[in-house]
Amino acid sequence: MRRRTFLAARGAAAAAGPDGFATVAGYGPATTTGGAGGPVVHVYDNCFRDNSYGIASTNDAGLFVECNYFVSVNNPGRVDFSGPLGRMVRRDNILADCNHAIEVRGAVTDPRTFYPYAADGAASVPTIVPAGAGVGKV
Repeated sequence: MRRRTFLAARGAAAAAGPDGFATVAGYGPATTTGGAGGPVVHVYDNCFRDNSYGIASTNDAGLFVECNYFVSVNNPGRVDFSGPLGRMVRRDNILADCNHAIEVRGAVTDPRTFYPYAADGAASVPTIVPAGAGVGKV
């Protein structure tokens, strides 16, 4: 069982995805180190289901949240979370039965400036993530 997940970046950027987070009562993915011009954490193609919160950014850390699927998540994305505010930008996410929107604050560099990638798209994430889970799938 996931108790706490940290998102870490060394250098300019780091990426997290695809992954699934289900029925997590707290301590979902969070990044807490940032600062002006600090690294970007790119969270894309993830599925969050039945969680108290999805992802969080504090201490001016930069999160770029893209093509994620959130269902029944109280707070899908938070920048006002236990400490100084973080930075968060959102693009092409799907929220279903969520109590709040993904919070946005500040500017975060688009990950395409660091590396090429192709997001699968939020609508396909609930099928892609479980299909790639389990023994022998890594």
